[in-house]
Amino acid sequence: MASGWWGEGAPSTIKSAYPIKAGYAFDESPVGSKYLTARVPSSDRHWLTLGFQWLAPRNYTLDLAAGYLIMDDPKISELERDVDDNPIRNQAILKGEYAIDAWGIGVQVSKAF
Repeated sequence: MASGWWGEGAPSTIKSAYPIKAGYAFDESPVGSKYLTARVPSSDRHWLTLGFQWLAPRNYTLDLAAGYLIMDDPKISELERDVDDNPIRNQAILKGEYAIDAWGIGVQVSKAF
């Protein structure tokens, strides 16, 4: 797969005033495994989203959405490097594994003129 990001979404409607939206997105890590650190434990990310919209009276719209971010569990083996990217001898090595997931929510009110 080419590096980058892609996603898919699908709207559905319970009634015309209540659209429901769902989506999935994949975001490839911009950081190669050689360069993972405790400060940047990046990995590929998968987004699952679900949203609801209410088309309110007087041209108002209320949007509610939730998203769940799933990341592959990155493993790090971090060591000090010099400016030429060579490992510095006799330095401590930090090894570890991260378990990273996150939730996000959003609320928006808008008015059409």
